Amino acid sequence: MPPKSVPLKLATRKCKYRCHDLVENEVHKLHTGFWKQSEDGQGNFLFGLINIVRIKQRRQRTTDVPALSRRQISVTYCLPSTNEHIQVSAKTFRDTLGLSKENLHCD
Repeated sequence: MPPKSVPLKLATRKCKYRCHDLVENEVHKLHTGFWKQSEDGQGNFLFGLINIVRIKQRRQRTTDVPALSRRQISVTYCLPSTNEHIQVSAKTFRDTLGLSKENLHCD
């Protein structure tokens, strides 16, 4: 896939995750490093930063069969920073790496 452009605007303070903790030059390095990799390398990079976990708490519903519930998993997105991985929103994750919703769809 061809490389996308680096996002000009980072997340605002309204985000409930730590998106605003990302530094602009780190975002630029992540973006360019991601697009320099092969397609397999990009996939491995994404698998290392996306966590899929079962939902923590199930609300009482009219049905007792969990399989009939719509949502079975939660997806968290992290980006590497200087000392740690920072949990970010899906939008910030997509924008930082230049991905579309279709590229990042989890089933």
